[in-house]
Amino acid sequence: MFANNEIGTINDIKSIGQICKEKDILLHVDATQAVGKINFDIKELNIDFLSFTAHKLYGPKGIGALYVNGKNPKTKLSQIIFGGTQEDSIKPGTLNVPAIVGFGKAIELCDEEMTKDYHHTITLRDRFHKNIVSNLEGVFINGSIKERLPNNINFYVDGIRADKLMLELRDLAFSNSSACTSGSTKPSRILKAIGLTDEQALSSVRFGFGRFNTIDEIEYASQKFIDTVNKLRTKNQNKSHNN
Repeated sequence: MFANNEIGTINDIKSIGQICKEKDILLHVDATQAVGKINFDIKELNIDFLSFTAHKLYGPKGIGALYVNGKNPKTKLSQIIFGGTQEDSIKPGTLNVPAIVGFGKAIELCDEEMTKDYHHTITLRDRFHKNIVSNLEGVFINGSIKERLPNNINFYVDGIRADKLMLELRDLAFSNSSACTSGSTKPSRILKAIGLTDEQALSSVRFGFGRFNTIDEIEYASQKFIDTVNKLRTKNQNKSHNN
């Protein structure tokens, strides 16, 4: 995974690729979160296969792409679906032309706007983070603050469960896990893997920022979040006193 979809951490793919090359191991990288968000040169990273998807680039849902390093003879793919010769017989069937065109256009726009998008989203993310930590105690970032995607922030709020925050903040779009595990009530395995307790993991939230978000939205969202955390903490304190 080039960049983690939950905590935004960017992995050292270059070092991993070098190790794989030295050990004669093929390397597949899931770059779904990275393509269009950060610059990288695939030829410098010793990557044999790289996959990504359109909907993370403002493109259509239901289409993705796989890069195959054709210079490595070991990367020749075996056919597992039969019936046609499309895509070198690897994926037979009628091509989804509208999605392919939309994917291509999304890539083109990302290439043109990437630097602008990067600075825009990192400004929004850092503004949101500053507002939160300046006004709330007991807020801790999950993952690296430096080696992370510009559009992601994940943190836990001491003493406040994420599901309670989501119930209170229905007008804000954020999550307590990745979209892939949105139906689960268990602590995130990603957060557990980086050392969080069950309670800390269940008190963690993830916010994402994009091309079309504004500073005004960040100010609104951060203030609503701060007010709600303070309200829930006051409610918890009152319950403790009554008990």
